[in-house]
Amino acid sequence: ISVPSLLLLSLDSGSLSLASMGIQYLVSLIANSAAVTISAVAVTLLYFDTRIRIEGFGLDKLSHEINYSVKD
Repeated sequence: ISVPSLLLLSLDSGSLSLASMGIQYLVSLIANSAAVTISAVAVTLLYFDTRIRIEGFGLDKLSHEINYSVKD
């Protein structure tokens, strides 16, 4: 994402200006923040899914613990 914006901004002035470096920094910050957030959510979901499968906390077991009958 940052390379195309740098190329477009550098065409006008011929060199990298402070504004173009600031824009590159902000775009990079936003992209990295989104990537870290999505990665953290994915790892958390995988952890809970794996733990539920290993410990066998299916709907049948959980409904049995609260004495609720599941009708098929």
